[in-house]
Amino acid sequence: MCRHCMGKYLHGMIKITETAQLIDFCRDFEKKGGKGILVSGGS
Repeated sequence: MCRHCMGKYLHGMIKITETAQLIDFCRDFEKKGGKGILVSGGS
């Protein structure tokens, strides 16, 4: 866990572990009007 934020930002993020999941998520997000994503290496 990050000592700076203590997991605050990771808490609200969706865990994606496969490339296909990321692509599907981004396509769906765009269809819903999404403009960008934040990708984290996680913890």
